[in-house]
This record gives sequence, C-alpha cells and structure tokens, in this order.
Amino acid sequence: MELKKIKILISFFLALSLCIQIVFAADQSIGIYSGTFDPIHNGHLKEVADLSVKHFKLDKIIIYPNLKATGKQPTLSFKQRWELVYVATKDNPLYILPPIETLNELLSEEFPNEAIVAWAQKNHPINTKFYQLMGTDSFEKFKNYPNGKKFLKNKKNEIDIIVISRKGYYEDTKKIKHHNIHWFTPKSNMEMSSSSFRKDPVKYELNLPEAVVKEIKKQGYYGWNSDKKIYDLPDAASKKLTQINIKSDLGICLESALQN
Repeated sequence: MELKKIKILISFFLALSLCIQIVFAADQSIGIYSGTFDPIHNGHLKEVADLSVKHFKLDKIIIYPNLKATGKQPTLSFKQRWELVYVATKDNPLYILPPIETLNELLSEEFPNEAIVAWAQKNHPINTKFYQLMGTDSFEKFKNYPNGKKFLKNKKNEIDIIVISRKGYYEDTKKIKHHNIHWFTPKSNMEMSSSSFRKDPVKYELNLPEAVVKEIKKQGYYGWNSDKKIYDLPDAASKKLTQINIKSDLGICLESALQN
C-alpha cells in the first residue's frame, strides 16, 4: 500500500516538474516564413530569414512553401517546391520545415495562416513569441484582406509581423505604425527573384543554394539538367535563337543554328 502511494507521489511530482519546465522555459522567439519558393533562393534564406534572425534575435524559423500562389500558377507542384525547401534547409538547425502531410492539411483550411500559427503554438512552450515574416508586397495584400484589416484594427495581437522592406517600394505602406508591426530593411540590396532564375537559370545559378541547384538539375526542373541548360534569349538582329546547350567541359556551345 505504501509502495503504491510512493509511486503516485513520484508520478505527481514528475508531472508537476514538467509543467514548471514548460511554463518557465526560456523565452523563445520563432519566425514563421512562407512564400511560393519557385524556386527558393539565397534572397529568401540569407537576406530575409538569416538577417531577420540576427536583427530580431529569432531562435528558429518555421519555413514552408505556400500551397497556392495568389494571382499566379507556380511552375513546380507544391510537393516539388517543398522538396527544394527541404534540401535547402535540412542541414541548418535554424529552420523548421513542417511535414508535407501536416502542411497539406493546415494550408487547405479556410484560414491557412491562422492554422499554421495555431499548429506552431501547440508545438512550442506557452511563452513562445511568434513573428510572421513577409515582404512589403505580401504585406500590401495582407492589409487589405479581412484578417489583415482586423489585425491592424486590434491594438494588440497574438503574433507580431516583421515586414522586410525595400527602399523605394511601397513607401506609403511603410508609414503604417502598429505595436505589432516591425519594419526591417536589409543593408544589402540583393536584386534576386525566383522569376529571374526561371527566365535565365545560368545567369542566376549562383544565387541559389548549391543543394537546390543540384536537385533542380537532377530532376530536370525548369527545363534544366546536368547535361544542358535551356532558356530563352531575346531576338538578336531579327534572328531567332532556338536553343543553347551549355556543357561544363566545353564551355558555351551553340548547337542550334540561327534561323533566318
């Protein structure tokens, strides 16, 4: 009988100890960062995410590709873009990439952003502070959505927003002042976009993580693989360039003729 009481007391104090650890755990700051990532590039990782971590002292960043892209159709599927984010971040302990099954479920809900935040809150200590990272263009759209208007109307929200801004872009939007909104302009000015890479992968190859480039070549994404890099070039002197085949051992080799 005494042994049973001792076991009950031990179980009670273990449970109490766990609760105390959760409640009084060191405060954490977690960023939540999403995008089309078609493909993910160094602008996303180094300029946006890493600098935000250094500036706002974020401990981790939950990163994931959007299931759907507003106003445009991604070149790659959600699964393919998730896999590129995975190879780009798997060796960096800073990033947390939710399982693709979890994202499929959460991002299919009526309010996906809120669903992601709820999932993050459930999987972290109760005193964790969350920050939503977004570019100025994304914030411009967000502030006009019903949930964005509600966010701006509330004097205090559950999460904060870090807006990564660019000089000369949406200057009127940057005048918005709110307790939960933080404006951040990176010192560097890396002009890089996923669309730039899709248009000219050879020119912008170095602006992608090496692991991402290898995966793109391996899978033949964007019409590009380890043997040849295909992309469109503008007309030159009214002559049409059809295809360029670039081989690493021979440099640039034109395999198609100029068509009259």
